[in-house]
Amino acid sequence: MQPILSQIIRVVAKYAENDSTAGNYRFVLVCGLDEKRRIAEGEWMGYTHNNSEYYPFLLQKEPRPCLFLGGEEQYFEPTTIFQQPIEIGSTFTISNSPNSNEEWSVEYKITSIHALR
Repeated sequence: MQPILSQIIRVVAKYAENDSTAGNYRFVLVCGLDEKRRIAEGEWMGYTHNNSEYYPFLLQKEPRPCLFLGGEEQYFEPTTIFQQPIEIGSTFTISNSPNSNEEWSVEYKITSIHALR
């Protein structure tokens, strides 16, 4: 059964460090929200913008909440964006792939939400 979408939105978040946002690192996502303002089940498209580079991604909740990058399904980055309602000021993290040798985690803060439908 398909989830009921209450809205289609565009989310913009900026890299958050010590409760401030750095303008050079952005996360942009177009997604559907359910009735609780959480990201609905499905596959949603977005990109991250780090300095002068853009990285498109596919976001999905199942079978694990993560971003798929670069067309390689085995390379994914776990995220906490599904854990709370999508609201301005909310934060979420993106972590390195479990397949990576490098360990890191980045926190983003939602700075704007635009309703598309």
